[in-house]
Amino acid sequence: MAEASANNSWVDSYLDALLSYGLSSEYASDKNKVPDSDKVDADRQVYAKYYVSQIMQLGEEGIQDAWNKATSARHYGEKDARLEYLSWRVWFMKRNKARVVAEEQKLLQEDLPEQYKLDKLDKLDLSQEGVSDEEATPKASDQAKAAFGDGQMAPLPQDQPDGPSAKAAKSKTSRLHAGSNSPPETPKADALMPKTADPFEGRVDGLYIVLISLHGLVRGDAMELGKDPDTGGQVKYVVELARALARHPAVFRVDLLTRLIEDPKVAPEYGQPEECIFQAEEGDLGGAYIVRLPCGPRHVYLRKEKLWPHIREFADNGIQHAKNMVIKLAKAHTPCELYAVHGHYADAGEVAALMSSTLGVEMVMTAHSLGRNKLEHLLASGTISKAEIESTYKISRRIEAEERALECASIVFTSTAQEIDEQWGLYDGFDKKLEAVLRTRRRIGRHMPCMVVIPPGLDFSNMKVDLPADPAEAEMQSVKPAFSSVGSPKAGGKPTTPKGTTSGATFSENGPGLKPLNRNIGSIGSKGMGLRRGSHGSLSTMEQMHRQPETQTSAAGVALAQYIKEDPPIWGEIARFLRNPRKPVILAMSRPDAKKNITTLVKAFGENNTLREIANLVLVMGNRENIDSMAAGSNKVLTQVLKLVDSHDLYGSVAYPKKHSQMDISDIYRLPYATRGIFTNVALQEPFGLTVIEAAAHGVPTVATKNGGPVDIMQTLHHGILVDPTDSKAIADALLRILTNSSLWDEYSQSGVKHIMSYSWWSHCKKMLEVVEGEKRFQTSSKMDKRRLSGDWERAALGLPPKLLDASGQDASMNRLGSTPQLSGAQKSKPVNPTAARISRASMTDMPESPTMRSPRGRIANVRLAHKQQLIIVQHDGGFRSESAFATLQQAVNAAHTSDGQAAVGIATLLGFDDACAELQRIGMKLEDLDVVICHGGADIWQCKSSGDASSPSGWEPDTLWEDLIDWRWDRKQLQQVLTKLAESPTLISAPTQALLGNMSPLNKVLPSLEQDKQRGIHPHHITLELDAEAKQMLGGSTNGRAQAGKGGAVSTSVVDRLRRRLRSNGYRAHLTLQMVPTEGDASLLSRVHLTPVRASRSLALRFLANKFGLPMQAVTAVTVVATPPSVAGKDGEMLQVGSYTSDLAELISGVVKVFVAMPEAPETGNLKQLDAGDATSMDRLTIKVGSKLFGDRVQFVKAGDNIAEALEADSKMARQNTR
Repeated sequence: MAEASANNSWVDSYLDALLSYGLSSEYASDKNKVPDSDKVDADRQVYAKYYVSQIMQLGEEGIQDAWNKATSARHYGEKDARLEYLSWRVWFMKRNKARVVAEEQKLLQEDLPEQYKLDKLDKLDLSQEGVSDEEATPKASDQAKAAFGDGQMAPLPQDQPDGPSAKAAKSKTSRLHAGSNSPPETPKADALMPKTADPFEGRVDGLYIVLISLHGLVRGDAMELGKDPDTGGQVKYVVELARALARHPAVFRVDLLTRLIEDPKVAPEYGQPEECIFQAEEGDLGGAYIVRLPCGPRHVYLRKEKLWPHIREFADNGIQHAKNMVIKLAKAHTPCELYAVHGHYADAGEVAALMSSTLGVEMVMTAHSLGRNKLEHLLASGTISKAEIESTYKISRRIEAEERALECASIVFTSTAQEIDEQWGLYDGFDKKLEAVLRTRRRIGRHMPCMVVIPPGLDFSNMKVDLPADPAEAEMQSVKPAFSSVGSPKAGGKPTTPKGTTSGATFSENGPGLKPLNRNIGSIGSKGMGLRRGSHGSLSTMEQMHRQPETQTSAAGVALAQYIKEDPPIWGEIARFLRNPRKPVILAMSRPDAKKNITTLVKAFGENNTLREIANLVLVMGNRENIDSMAAGSNKVLTQVLKLVDSHDLYGSVAYPKKHSQMDISDIYRLPYATRGIFTNVALQEPFGLTVIEAAAHGVPTVATKNGGPVDIMQTLHHGILVDPTDSKAIADALLRILTNSSLWDEYSQSGVKHIMSYSWWSHCKKMLEVVEGEKRFQTSSKMDKRRLSGDWERAALGLPPKLLDASGQDASMNRLGSTPQLSGAQKSKPVNPTAARISRASMTDMPESPTMRSPRGRIANVRLAHKQQLIIVQHDGGFRSESAFATLQQAVNAAHTSDGQAAVGIATLLGFDDACAELQRIGMKLEDLDVVICHGGADIWQCKSSGDASSPSGWEPDTLWEDLIDWRWDRKQLQQVLTKLAESPTLISAPTQALLGNMSPLNKVLPSLEQDKQRGIHPHHITLELDAEAKQMLGGSTNGRAQAGKGGAVSTSVVDRLRRRLRSNGYRAHLTLQMVPTEGDASLLSRVHLTPVRASRSLALRFLANKFGLPMQAVTAVTVVATPPSVAGKDGEMLQVGSYTSDLAELISGVVKVFVAMPEAPETGNLKQLDAGDATSMDRLTIKVGSKLFGDRVQFVKAGDNIAEALEADSKMARQNTR
């Protein structure tokens, strides 16, 4: 009775609406109240068509009950008479439709000629009752009584998905020949995939993959999506990706690195260092884990814009974790290859670049959204200024991080081709045409990342629907998992909650995560605004009336209609907002962000009377406690939504529930499915579109933005309409088109489910790993153009004479600027690094064991640094800084002497090795007191040998492992040639400037250091460009107003910025360091630009040494001698602003290293006001903010003249204790 009552309620509701709104104006009780009868009649025709279509979807019991009530009315009035007639009319149409369906199905099953079937189908009438209104009216009562009898109804054939319900949208030929319309595979992804059946077959080591998603609240279960702007679809994606990758048979372990948060304002799970989200076997190291690492203050949750100063700290911790995990896996007899580091978003992309540069592994990236694109859209909106954008979003820092990620990434995954063309195409580091050329003819010195379109994956395990079988899953489960002899197969693994309990997600033969639950969608009650729970064992009224029974299958061969027996609680939360919750639901689900464009959707709904009449709008905008306590952007959007609801008087038609859980999401999608509604995503730019795919999995047609991911999704799933998100009328028209066309709704609903497995996680991970493997094989097997400076140099091209020989008979031109001693054959041998071998897929048998190794990372026994437990490095910016750095360096040496030989001391300088030795001798320092010299801005690492004369260069040797690491994507010859062209290019030097030069070569004047010193040779990994005052004036005056000297522009820094952009756009990857050198006799500054390989810098050299010799980064102490005394910065005065002569000051101070900032009592450059105005601004740009608020007690300030030995000794003692 409960179902029948609710069924009748639905019919009564629709019939009442039809009588009230759906009849023409001639039936209006008061015609004087109809201002424009023609317009009203046009709207009512839409209403009438819609309401009749809805009633046609319902069971006959409700129609019969409505007719009985009308005929037995005590006061037989006009409305009851019309109600009786309408009831019979709709019933007759339904019966006639069922008859035609049955005839059509019978005809299609008969063995008759195809043309005969088509002719017969043409004659079947699905829209007319066969009886005119005039003929039907007088016989209505009698015919209906005869048909209904005593209340029993004859069973009717159910509408088939490929039958009459879709006839308007499908051709007869397609109904006769129903075939598979599987979406085509992504051409580019397929092109990169290995052609073998299993590209990982025969692999000995398992794969260890590191994913990085830095910001937001990340946990495995009960994700708080929408809690804040940083916890959105990306969080859900990375967690599900980690789980899915761990199930791949070739993958043994996946670590998702994110930030450790111990803020009492958030859940305690975010403070757990490790959380297992999928484990193949109890006690095994394999599976998927969320690993939380310190990044900034632990006890405060920071939004992503405030995490930029802590990026290197997170990278340092990530390097340490990855290295330790490789060792741990090897000791557990499950050796794994660190296969790839995958960064998600700009901040994690920079972290991945830093980690891959130190570990020498493959880096891939997924952007999710891009800074340049966001900047364009925000500026186009006209609601916020560029200064406000910079202050709020730190957009320049984000864009630079994305550029840095492009420099190091081998592959960038995108969800759509549009993202490549319209978003990544805005960046200096990517050019689609150049990328295609470089893939055809690869050159070592030039690189563009490979952009690969792979549809995003979707976790179906928590969806309360049944879906088609996934062919990718069957293929993957047929492959033997990694270390199957040690652990059980991956298919038996179970996801684990943070507390160790097993979650409900499982694997079945029918598809990933599909559980055979009883999932009957509940019924909406007959009274008020609430939802009435059905009795035990009852089917959902909405599903019963709108859907096929469980025994029926869709065109894809699956049953969507499996129901739950009670209404989900979230439906009740939604229904309490609505006057009539039976109406079709137009659903939007996103966080309240301006770019999600929710206000335009509300406007489209409010301005269209037809939409307001036949549908409800449900806005699920994350979770909120109080609007005033939300972030400013979210507060603004919610306020605008409420104002629009009020201005259009949408109360009772719009729902905006305050809270929902992760388990409610599937039920939320099922509400528009049950009410034959629509899902909408009209974001201004949607880079991913996961919600569009989720809606399709639930059989919900979709209206989505034409900007971004939904374009490709619609081409694959064919389940909705694309619209211009800024056109509210187009949005409303698209919604009405689907709502008022039953056959179109059915077609979109079925098509989405039919093709949904194109977005399964099995398919996504299979393609992703095969693309990475294909790219690795392509890089190692493809023939590259190796015209580079190595071995035999092309002396003619460099303008060098025939081989210059030194006294020993060796080639002097191959010296590093002629200042480095020659190496013997024994010294040139490259020691094997065990963990590096593991990372580079070398066999375990290739790793020699040594008694000097303290860990599998290994220590090189013939250098003094191999036996140290701490490293103290003093920054040295050049010869003009030697005197100011002398006292600090001497005190560091004294501190090392008190450490029982456990602390090593070195310098990080921009000079060459010989020049550095000469400077040390000039200021009275002994070379033998040092253990390591990082020179040429990180292009060289020289180490003191354990035996030999440490007081002379012959007792030192270069680190050849470092040379191999930084040689990646570096070709000095090509870079030198392009620098020469850029110096002579009119894009850098304007015509008036060129006229000033006269006959003088611009190369001689602007880039004098490119002229080779034939007696000294050149350095293979270092180029210096010198910019004197005249050169800076020329270049500064030709940068399109961006760096005008004397007008407040930063000449030197702008020249470097422009040069960096030009190199990136041409595919050259280099690290640029600006050095400001005061000249003698005046207050002018000589600028030097140091170019090194992208993996070479002073800060990266520190991390390489720590990684190579098994030292934690906390055991490294950096002493920075700044050029200017600190000044108070910030509103609260807690920050100090310090400046240096080099642009890498922030790199040296950031991270987890202990830093002592040695401060001068007065600026060493004298009065900066006497300097060129442009370079005075450059000096300002070479400053950074430092303070306990950012870095805690890790950074300490000391005066350059004070004795800092005690502080260094205390730090050295603590570092040694931590190392032990």
